[in-house]
Amino acid sequence: MIRNSMNNPLGALSPYKSSGREGADLEAMYKILLTFWKAVKDVFPEAWARDPRQSRLMHSAGITAMGVLMDRIYARLSGSSEDYSTVRKELEKVAPACCWTSGTWDTLGVSWNEIQNTPRDIKKLQDALVRAYTSSTRR
Repeated sequence: MIRNSMNNPLGALSPYKSSGREGADLEAMYKILLTFWKAVKDVFPEAWARDPRQSRLMHSAGITAMGVLMDRIYARLSGSSEDYSTVRKELEKVAPACCWTSGTWDTLGVSWNEIQNTPRDIKKLQDALVRAYTSSTRR
């Protein structure tokens, strides 16, 4: 997830990776990660710190997909406040569409625990999160 964000030119961490003579700004990357994942923990408390078999948020598929959402959120917030409360408000926009520990992902048509660590499932989950976020920001 971190590598993906660093290597994507539009990733939240990309501006802080090493470039030429300058080293990576690890402090800035750490701050972004800490802010984002603290907000995730607070928006999805029932899914946080659980075994991946009990929470797809803690599953590699969920972590990878949330990394893509992090990049989208930070791209949208670029140039404005990127503090905890702002990031949390952005995450709250997708919360109703998420089924990390129970239920069925409406846009995917699969039960929460059917999401697996396969490129196909990860891509579908990423797309579902981004669609939910994009549609919520248009309202």
